[in-house]
Amino acid sequence: LKGAWAKLTKEGEKTAVNVVATGSSVEREIEAVRAEVRRDIGKRQDDRDRDFHRSKRVRQCPVSEDTDKTGGMLDLLHDMKSTLSGQSRVLETLVDANKQFCQSKDLLA
Repeated sequence: LKGAWAKLTKEGEKTAVNVVATGSSVEREIEAVRAEVRRDIGKRQDDRDRDFHRSKRVRQCPVSEDTDKTGGMLDLLHDMKSTLSGQSRVLETLVDANKQFCQSKDLLA
């Protein structure tokens, strides 16, 4: 029973560590996408500034559809990153708690 418990605990820790690593990888991907969206917004602004007629139309309508879409996308990416960060913290806490539990169980045995 003790051997089975140790194996189960070890597998659980491996799974939690893999999930945390995957979450970190996804967070990096989200940051890369956010940076790309920001660059795209800047490029669009530069294009608008170069094109006088288009610039004039944009000034007449201060909130463009492109800005709404990319702003919403940045908000969504930020929310996803926040959720992943929270999940990573929870998993790290569970791994730490499990380690402490196993250590205290070993001390009692």
